Amino acid sequence: MKKVLLGALAIGMIAFSSCKKDDEGNGLNGELEPAMIQRALVWETTGAWCGYCPNGAEMMKVSEHQYGNQIIPIAYHRGDDLSTLTGNTLSSNFPTSGVPNFYVNNQDAGQSINGYIASSIAQTPKAAVGHQWSKEGTTYNVTAKANFYAGDQGSYYMGVYFLSGPIAATGSLVQSDFTDRLQNVNENGVLTTKWKVNAANAGGTFLIQAGSTYKHEHTIAAAATENVWGEPIPSNVVSAGDQYILNFRLNAPAQMNHEEGNIVTILWKDSGNGSYQYINGYIY
Repeated sequence: MKKVLLGALAIGMIAFSSCKKDDEGNGLNGELEPAMIQRALVWETTGAWCGYCPNGAEMMKVSEHQYGNQIIPIAYHRGDDLSTLTGNTLSSNFPTSGVPNFYVNNQDAGQSINGYIASSIAQTPKAAVGHQWSKEGTTYNVTAKANFYAGDQGSYYMGVYFLSGPIAATGSLVQSDFTDRLQNVNENGVLTTKWKVNAANAGGTFLIQAGSTYKHEHTIAAAATENVWGEPIPSNVVSAGDQYILNFRLNAPAQMNHEEGNIVTILWKDSGNGSYQYINGYIY
């Protein structure tokens, strides 16, 4: 029997219709009804001080082009002005001694992510999530939903996060480069790319254009909850067909790029040993 449960943060009536960005002028963004697909979390540890990190940014760009919305790209900046408390806390789940470094889902992928992504998205999901959100200045009101397709036991959490839109690599954020991919800052003090990077896309445009502004992308900037893993699913025993809905209110730093930012919802499972397993997610 299907259970539809509203979590402790749910307030009032929640519509089950789904809307795309600014659909019909209602200000809602995203799709509340989860799609039954497995998305891969691609967690990149990076830093403006890291001379090899342009390699990581290029890998992420290529993966986005190849896999589209089948991946959830998140960049965690360590040791620079884009470091955040949210990122620092979540990074305990993705330990690494060097940068750039990637995790795909729960596996340390180093700097070879393509095979891990392909393997991940080929799996049948045990659960999936969706969300809708609206914005008031730098505050986001988010309704998130989780659908379970298989029974399980354990502590599940739904976390909601803000990813900043692209931020120019200028000032204290000028990117160090040992890769010969970047060139000196231009007359506006902004670092630019030196070469066309990787094959052209279907429209004949290179993924990264020579002379384009180098930007830091997908920076994780804030979580909706004090516990960065989110709010608990209100049951330790789930069955196929169970659905859970939670409401969140997220305050994001004003200095981030909100015009091109994204909201991410992730379903985690507490492993019981201090770490959390990524189950599935949604970005919009």
